[in-house]
Amino acid sequence: MKKCPRCGIEKNLPDYQKRSDRPIGVQSRCKACMAIIDYERKHRPGARERQSAIDKLPHNMMRRLAYG
Repeated sequence: MKKCPRCGIEKNLPDYQKRSDRPIGVQSRCKACMAIIDYERKHRPGARERQSAIDKLPHNMMRRLAYG
C-alpha cells in the first residue's frame, strides 16, 4: 500500500505506473492522478502552439524524417 501525494488516497502498488529508478519501483502519483495531470497539460491554453514550436526544432525534424 502506498499513499498518492496528489489525491491522498492509499492504494495498492498495481494502481501506480512502474518506474525502475524509484526506490519502491513505482511512480509517486497514482495512475488516475497522472491521467488527470496529462489531460490538463495537453488541454491547457497554448499547448498546441507550444508543441508546434517543439516539433520545429532541428533535432525533432530529423527524428520525424528518419521515422516517418
